[in-house]
Amino acid sequence: MKEPIKQRRTLLTAAASGAALLAGCSSDSGEGTNTQTPEVETLDPQTNDDSSEQTDSDPQEEQNMTSTAEETGQTETPEPSIQFNAELNSITKCGTTCREIDYTIQNTGRAAAEGVTVRIRVRTGGEQVYNETQSIDNIPSRAQKSGIIHEIDVGIGGGSKIKSNDGEVTLFLEPEASNGAAETFSFERTLDV
Repeated sequence: MKEPIKQRRTLLTAAASGAALLAGCSSDSGEGTNTQTPEVETLDPQTNDDSSEQTDSDPQEEQNMTSTAEETGQTETPEPSIQFNAELNSITKCGTTCREIDYTIQNTGRAAAEGVTVRIRVRTGGEQVYNETQSIDNIPSRAQKSGIIHEIDVGIGGGSKIKSNDGEVTLFLEPEASNGAAETFSFERTLDV
């Protein structure tokens, strides 16, 4: 009769040992290896009352994920105070070496651009043939000045360089506010020579 009791003890001991080994594999404990099939992840975080649950995430990876989230729009990027845009509306001939340009300068920023000047440069074949500055006064925020006219006379030397380059020029408009905000816009054109 002692034999069945010994067998029961052996079975109970084996069952208890097996249960103890499997206890580490449960998803309710933070110990052991979790072999449970992962659930589908949702975008809405849910509160978990089990404070002992651990994840296998890397702290450096969590830090990278945090900075990525901040970079992708959770914090707003401030709009520039003054930001320019330029359009070249037309170029008309006013003489052999003279061209009249009509252009528009926009201030798309959130602050008024005061004391605005526009540097106007013309390059052909890698050489600069014209460089002047025109004052256009103030441009309120989110406003533009259009119909700005400027006469460019490159002279005989500049005219011959443009002609030898088949009339190809690059015109630069460089608006600058008195506080130093500035941008450069370039326009490539082929002139009748």
